Amino acid sequence: MTITQAQEFVDSACKAFIMPPCEIQQCRARRAYYLPTSDVIRINPASEYSSNVQCVLHELAHHIAWVEQSHRHHGPFYMTCLLSLIDWHTHENDLMFKYEWKEEYKSLIRF
Repeated sequence: MTITQAQEFVDSACKAFIMPPCEIQQCRARRAYYLPTSDVIRINPASEYSSNVQCVLHELAHHIAWVEQSHRHHGPFYMTCLLSLIDWHTHENDLMFKYEWKEEYKSLIRF
């Protein structure tokens, strides 16, 4: 995911969740991170660990948790934010039925 793609993705999510914008910046670090004091997510487009959708969703959940309740850690509220973002991303992109579901998981998921 490029910086531009990540920024468009984050802008779309922030708009959907009625959140203030969050800026995407490039970094050299291997992993992405969120800076709550400046509402910045830093990713390294050259790193597969830092620039995939899952990583951007993870950091965006930190943004939402910080804006809503000043939470920085991976607690229950953060997890609610992350799961809400995954749900939004899945439905927004019609991903629910594109994956092969294992039989043991189908019983746990109600479609």
